[in-house]
Formats: sequence, C-alpha cells, structure tokens
Amino acid sequence: MSKINNFVENGYKLISEFETTDTLVLWPCRKDVWVNPEKIQELHISYIKQIANYQHVFLGVPKSELYKFEGVKFDNVDIIELPQNDAWIRDTGPLFVKKENSFYAVKNGFNAWGGLYFPFDDDLKIVPTLSEYLNYDYLENKLIMEGGNISSDGNGTAILVEDCIVNKNRNDYSKVEIEKELKKVFGLSKIIWISKGFVEDETGGHVDNIAQFTNKGEIIIAWTEDENHPMYERCRKIENEIKLQVPERVIHKITLAQPTYRSGDESIKVYKNSKKRLSGDLLTNSYVNFYVAGKAIFVPQFLCEEDELAASKFKEIFPDYDIVFIPARDYILGGGCLHCLTLGILVKEDQ
Repeated sequence: MSKINNFVENGYKLISEFETTDTLVLWPCRKDVWVNPEKIQELHISYIKQIANYQHVFLGVPKSELYKFEGVKFDNVDIIELPQNDAWIRDTGPLFVKKENSFYAVKNGFNAWGGLYFPFDDDLKIVPTLSEYLNYDYLENKLIMEGGNISSDGNGTAILVEDCIVNKNRNDYSKVEIEKELKKVFGLSKIIWISKGFVEDETGGHVDNIAQFTNKGEIIIAWTEDENHPMYERCRKIENEIKLQVPERVIHKITLAQPTYRSGDESIKVYKNSKKRLSGDLLTNSYVNFYVAGKAIFVPQFLCEEDELAASKFKEIFPDYDIVFIPARDYILGGGCLHCLTLGILVKEDQ
C-alpha cells in the first residue's frame, strides 16, 4: 500500500505475540555474521518447516540467493524476494498496531544496533517492500528502535530495556521524550522500563533475552540461582524493577542455561565492517528468547540439564500450547536466537 503521513490514534494498540496471523523470516547468508552460513541455512530450513506446521510462513530471500530456491516448495511457506542485509527480521521488520479488525504497520528507525554492522541500507527497504507485497499501510516511527527490544501484552502495556533506546547510539532524546513518542506511536498507556538486559548481549541488551509477556499478560523473566552465573545480580535487578512498576503482575522465572562461551573454531577472522566475534565471548543462552506461532511455543535448546527445567516450566505456563525445542547454539553464535530471527505479522484475509 503506502506510507501514512499522520499517526492513526483512537484505540490502535501494539499487538502481542499471540495475535499474529503469519510468520515472516529472512534468509541468513552474511559471512561476517555466520561462522558457517551453509550450516545455519540448513538449521533455518528445519526451523521454518516446523513453524509452518502451526502458522503460514513468508520466507524473504535476497535476489542474490533466490537461485537456491528454484523449483523448491515447502508446505505452507511462500518464498518471496525481499531486500535485506541479514536475517534479523525481528529488528528490521514491521510492528503492527490493531483496532478490532483494522491494522497498520510501524516502520521503526534502524541503524544496525547503534552502528554494529555495515552496510544496512537494504534492511531499511524491508518494510516498504513488504507493504507493497502484502498490501498494508505503514507509518514511520522517528525513533531508532529494534523490535527485539519491545514486548507487548496487546492491551497497552509494553516492556523495554532503557539502555537499548535511551542511548546516544540510537536516539538523541530524553527518556521522557522517548516514552511520550512510544505511547503515541504504539498506543501504549504503560511502559515497564528495565535498565539493562543480558550481560554482553551485542544488541545492547534487548528485552527478548530477559523478559516477555505470556498470553495472560503475565511476565516471564530469565533467572538463575547460581551465584557464579554472569547474570546472577542482573536477574535480581530486573525482577525488582518490574515489581516496583507493576506489582500486580504475575512473574514466572525460567532458569537460564549454563553459561557457555565461543570456542576458537567458532570465531570469525574477517571483521571488516562488523562486530568482532572472538573465542571466549559469553553467549546469550536464554530460554526467554522464545517464539510463538499459532498454538506452538518454540523454545531454544542448549543441550544441557536446564532444557528439561525449561520444558516443564513452559508446559506449566502454556498448558494449551505445544512446546517445540529448536537447537540454538549455532543461532546464538550469530548474535541472536529464535525470537530474533522470526516475526509474527498480520496479513489481510483476502491476501
């Protein structure tokens, strides 16, 4: 469709993870991000096929990679040409606001996580290109903000990490100004602020590694009882910050996987215009980086004893959903995980 020049207010609210109609994913192929692009592509196809068991999927592929899909068809998956610099659609794609059966999209400002990678010019084309393909209107948010740094309950409340948006590497505005703009753009009445996210998270600490809403408006947070875990103190600070702002909300704690680190053969030697990936880097192993599609919760799997604890807790929180584990280490090595690489979207019924 087209770009909206004025904000549409009057009851439109940012949707929750549980209100989407379809899933949008991109194709990982950037060699200065992925240690082994062919291996990650094989994993990604497996992940996409599993999502497609529960929800229709659009797989956006850059023109240079389309040859890999000639004559290829997957059940319940549409392969479309879409410009992109990398696969992090959660941060570069549209966020949707909805009122009853009407919706439009929001195109956030984006500068590659405060200048972490270059180039990112094709990432800026994703929302306009997709709007033409899927026939939806969009407006532009003047703030630089990644979708991985906002979790919505669908009823006007959202959680954000302050350090990822009230930061000179993103926005030259005060917290008060940013909060006012976020409320206007996304129809929010309440913002729950967390000061900092996962330690050493290359995004700066996106909320989707530490806190997400459930379908009941409750909050899941990352947690550890291990005093030697790098997140031990941070987890307690996050819990306290949430309790102070919304004491009425139920909080569920998901035990973090054991801390793991990048090995020597998992580092990338060519840096050019991207973040260095070095042996010994702490990996952001968090089950909170889960993705919802239809009646399934896709949860990162780290092949450790905490996987079973996470499975039990997710089944307790989401008794009516299938809990599907996806091997996550290779994704984590690229700087994100399941939620970061997928985006729930709204598609018109006649599309």
